[in-house]
Formats: sequence, structure tokens, C-alpha cells
Amino acid sequence: LFASEGVTFLDASSVAPWTLPAHASLFTGLYPQQHGAVSAANPLSSGVSTVAEELEAAGWDTAAVVNTIWLGNPQFQLQRGFQDFLFIQDEADRRLPNDQITDQAIAWLEKKRESPLFLFIHYYDVHSDYTSLGRYEKKFVEPYEGEIDGTGLQLQLINLPDQYVENCKEDFDPEKCTLGSGPDPVEIGKSIEKPILEETDIRHLETLYDAGIRQMDDELGRLFSFLENKNLLERGIVVVTSDHGEEFMDHGRVFHHLTTYQETLRIPLIMRGQGLPKGMEIETPVSIVD
Repeated sequence: LFASEGVTFLDASSVAPWTLPAHASLFTGLYPQQHGAVSAANPLSSGVSTVAEELEAAGWDTAAVVNTIWLGNPQFQLQRGFQDFLFIQDEADRRLPNDQITDQAIAWLEKKRESPLFLFIHYYDVHSDYTSLGRYEKKFVEPYEGEIDGTGLQLQLINLPDQYVENCKEDFDPEKCTLGSGPDPVEIGKSIEKPILEETDIRHLETLYDAGIRQMDDELGRLFSFLENKNLLERGIVVVTSDHGEEFMDHGRVFHHLTTYQETLRIPLIMRGQGLPKGMEIETPVSIVD
């Protein structure tokens, strides 16, 4: 419904299959090798200007509410130019909707201000771990007795090369054979068995993901209803997009980050608001650097 009232780009692509470089491109209009934010050790280059910095310099109010460490950690430099910035720490078992994100966005939108506002809102419902409220999982997830649960670490374990797993089992090296970070990293040792996915397992992952999409759809509906009720769409523009997609064994992998097939690079791009036509679909290929 939202898209039918605006412009939909049918062939939109990201420039990277994971969060940090993709968002840096989204904020700068540059490809990863140009802006420099290509790994955890490489933040956004100091000489690169972001859209928030440009708008702040032009007199705009700028604000962002996010819930991923790749955006929330100041070391990556993606907070530059945002006068108000809130990082809501994400949790691995993020079953609840990202209602705090919407609440903060609405609070900023309701604030009386003299300058125009640039607001960046980042949701994480459709990201591993694939968890959502029971009422959404009930709509999509079929009875399942397997061990696949959609957790991020399990998905990454599935992607590990067989030879790497065997090498770690035979000659364990804690520096080379550890998966994940934080307080509970997983050691790839003799006790680890790499999951092998059957069709029922893949289907289970897809339905868990679908439940998350439905949950986020409701949360976006709450945001869009607020915008419509306050007539903000008559005075501004909303852009809906993503940093990357997700794999479900389309080319032999799950999760994202490792490959650049269409399933990880193709993204939604919808624009609606002041001065934009309604119901337009554009087939010309575009990307987040455009």
C-alpha cells in the first residue's frame, strides 16, 4: 500500500553484502573502496563527507536512531553529522519488535523546530537471529523437529568450508578456529558438527525470516500511520531501502556477507512524499550510491 502511493525502483542494488560498507555508501554516495569503510579495522575515511554532514552544514536538523553495532559504535564514524544520535543496543534473541526505534523517531518528528529535519531510522527485525513474537511465527512457521534455529552463529557455522572445519578438529588453534565475538565465542573443535541442511531445514529458515518480515511490516505501518495522520507526507519525503539481502541456499550458502549474488545485493527502494508521482514503477537499474 505504501509503495502504491509513491515511486518504486524495481531493480535497486546495494554495493556490498553486509552492513558497514553498504551504509557508508548509502551515506556518502561512494563505493566502498572510495569511502574506506571496508572492515572492522577500517572506519569511514576522515576526508569523506556524509549526507548528514552536508545537510547539517546547510542548516538542517539531523537525527538518527539505530540498533546495530556497525552504526552505533563511534569508531566506525557513521555517526558524523547527526546532531542527535541514539544507539539502542541490539540483542541476539531480538524477538520483540523494534518499537523503541519507532518511538524515538516519532518523538523527534513531533518536536517543534524551525529547520527542516533529516531523520535516519534503522530497523533490525529482519536480520539473524531469525526471531519474532509468537503471533507472527504462528502465521508462517510450520511444525518442525530439526535443529536449525536461525541463530546468527549457527548460520555462519553452516557456511564454513568443510576443509576448514576438519582442519580445526584435527589441529585446533584458538586464534584461527573461533567463530563470533563477545563473551561467548564458539570454538570450532572436535565437539562441533557442521549442520547439513535438508529442504525442510531451508524451508524452516525461510518461514522464520518471513515471520520477521511480517513483524517489521506492522511496525513500519505504525510509523507510516503517524506520518499520514500528521500530514508529514505532504511536507516531506520518505525513502525506504536496505543495506543488503539474505541467502537461503540460493547458491549454496545462508546468511549474507560472503557472496555478491542477487539475493544479497538486490534491495527494495521506495520513495513517497512531496512532489513525487504516485504509483510509478521504474525499471532502470539504480543503486544506493545514486
